[in-house]
Order: sequence, then structure tokens, then C-alpha cells
Amino acid sequence: MNEGYYILTNLRGKRCVVIGGGSIATRKVEALCRCGAEVHIIAPKFCDILAQRQDVTLHEKEYDGSDLEGALLIFACTDDQELNRRVATDAEALNVLVNVVDDPELCRFTVPAVLKRGPIQIAVGTAGASPYLAGRLRDLIGGWLDRAYEPFARKLAALRPRIIERVPRPDRRKAIFQQLAGRDSFDRFKREGWDSWCAWISETTSGKLSPEEVATFTAKASRFGDPEQVGSPDPTAAESAVNKLVQ
Repeated sequence: MNEGYYILTNLRGKRCVVIGGGSIATRKVEALCRCGAEVHIIAPKFCDILAQRQDVTLHEKEYDGSDLEGALLIFACTDDQELNRRVATDAEALNVLVNVVDDPELCRFTVPAVLKRGPIQIAVGTAGASPYLAGRLRDLIGGWLDRAYEPFARKLAALRPRIIERVPRPDRRKAIFQQLAGRDSFDRFKREGWDSWCAWISETTSGKLSPEEVATFTAKASRFGDPEQVGSPDPTAAESAVNKLVQ
């Protein structure tokens, strides 16, 4: 597969069609449902897990090209290569993005291995070369990434609209956002205490936000409480992960 263009797509309420009723289809369906997609599954029979789902539409039938109409994404997940190829051909004719299991040459998109920590999502892809390698690299990165970044990201998200509102100059906003996302900001957030971080943000914004306002706006932004309550990953595990990446 050629080099792709990575995007994060909002699938809420969008029709997505999965062809197949087995274990691979189940994994695709679970991911689509977490995104709030309108999921339709086409198969002559379904595994027990799919058959029991109440948040999808099951079409117990043989595949027909009309099943793809109106879809934003299509997944061909059957163990019949000829059927998968037919789905890919029909999707191409409709100009709809399709993913075909175990056949990257037929895919119009591939699904990366994703590390999720709250609002942080790190996608690792190999352009279809080796999904298992992508998964391994994702796990290695997960062992290295400090878990305090999750509440840190949530609080930055809470501050973003306030800074846009209070700082009219785009160049100044950009500089502030870069500082808030930087290492110095993260170290203060994690190690110097809540009051110190809020005061530093007020200083960084030249008083556009007071320390009290920063504390108020970000108070409920993290489900894990204050930064000092959030643990770091095991340093030896992190070092081991980095060593494996460079081996």
C-alpha cells in the first residue's frame, strides 16, 4: 500500500458497513460502536457476540452490492477472498473507503494500532505491511508514556477555549499554546504542585487568566484528580521499552 494520509474521523451517526459475522468483524464492530457510528453488519450468520448486540443493525443475508449504499466506511471481514474482492470492487465503484482483512492491496484505508490515554491518541501504522508490528510498537510506546499526560491533556483542553477568548492575537496564542504543552509546563504540573502550575499559567498568559480562574476552569477536567495523585510508569519498564525500540 502507498503512503497514506492519517486523519482522525468523527463517525458519530455515520453509516458504516461490516461484511462478515465472525471474530474479526466483531473487533471492527466494537471499535466502530465506541465511536458512535451507525453500524450495519451483513452476514448469513453471526457469532454469538454479534448476535447479542443491541447497538447495531444485523442483516442476516448474503452480501449484495446495494448493501454499501450510503456508507462512509466499509469493512470486508469474511474468510472468502473472492467475496472480499467483490466488496472492494463494489466499494471502489461507489467511491467509498474500504478495508479488506489481510489484503492491503485492496484496502483504500488501513486501521492503525492505537494507544488511547484519555484525549491522547497515538496511532502506529505500517501501511499494511505488518499489523502485528504496529501493535508491538504501540505497546512499547505505552510502556514509555508517562500516565500523567492524560490529566495534563484534559486540563489543557479545558484551558484552550478560554485562551482563545482572552488572547486575540493568533501569534501570541500560538506561543502560549506551545509553552503550555512544553516540557517545563508538564514538569510543573506533575512535580511542583497544583497552585504553582496555575500561577505559572497566569504568568505565561500575562495575566489574561488569573491563577484562580485557571484552577476553576480545569478543576473538573481530569477524572484522576490532581497531578500529584497520578503515578508514573515504572522507570525500568520505560527504559526497557525504549531499548527495545532501538534494537
